[in-house]
Amino acid sequence: MRFLAALSAVVAVIAVQVESEPLSNDAPQYLPEIEVLEANRSYGVKLECVGCPFAVKDTNQQVVWEKRENALYLRFDIDAVFTQKALVMNVHPILPLDAVPPYFSTQQLPANITIDKMSSVGYASTPWGVRVPLQYEHTVLRTQEHGQIWVQMDITGLALQMIEDPRFPAVVAEPVKLDNEEQKLVQILVQQHKETNELSIADLQVVKRADRVQPYRMKCGRLAMVQTSYDPSEWDEYGKYGTWARTQKLVFDKTSDFWSEYVEDNALVFPLAMLLAFTVVMLRRWYQSRQQGMVAKADDAEIALLSSYEDAPPVYADIPVIKIEEYD
Repeated sequence: MRFLAALSAVVAVIAVQVESEPLSNDAPQYLPEIEVLEANRSYGVKLECVGCPFAVKDTNQQVVWEKRENALYLRFDIDAVFTQKALVMNVHPILPLDAVPPYFSTQQLPANITIDKMSSVGYASTPWGVRVPLQYEHTVLRTQEHGQIWVQMDITGLALQMIEDPRFPAVVAEPVKLDNEEQKLVQILVQQHKETNELSIADLQVVKRADRVQPYRMKCGRLAMVQTSYDPSEWDEYGKYGTWARTQKLVFDKTSDFWSEYVEDNALVFPLAMLLAFTVVMLRRWYQSRQQGMVAKADDAEIALLSSYEDAPPVYADIPVIKIEEYD
């Protein structure tokens, strides 16, 4: 009996010591899916890249592609340096979005990267030092709440054949389409404050495409949204290939360059340049008036349809990932 009592006392002492000892700090702290850097202003997102190849460097510093779980690192901030009136992703504004959407490249990360290792990302000493260009779909949705706007960034692919990094050999691979049903997107609820016109992030979510916020339909039958798709191979500094807006900007820029190089100091070429400029202006006005006429006819047709049918088809009915719901 004395032996059993002594044994029980020893066990009790050991149990108390175990309970009183703090947990080990050696456990790895993995980077979360959403990292709050500054509440309502700055967030980091580790977006899982479903089915993406992962770029690593071998012992000869050559880039090779492996099949392993990985993620893309995206950072969202309210621009606090200049105006505090822009939402930026990886330094480039996404609200408002420029007429020529920004070219984004971002860091690939191991899916289980720790917070400590994040500090070394981007340096040549890391085995994941390659940035990948992004194809994306950018959507702005009006809400029925005053001053609130949803911004959705859906990474639709990796343009791997366009990777250019002076630190590493050229990386060439086939583009990757992120069309897996499990692929997620980022959606940010932006609040504009009436008193100061400044912006803040009211909510940030990482959701599946099927669970994204849906646009409401306005009384005119249109969805309250604007959507822009960007593929680096389809755009350049002047705009999207095959569009009139790109042609206009290209002609204007080239004409300006020609004027500054040859015309200003050449009296013989000046009249021809003026005639060319006048012709371009008149053509542009003719095109704009023609477009306005077409829009007016389309609006008249839409009004006629809405007067005849209670439920007119929305402009964005061909977007399969967004279910259309009725709102009163």
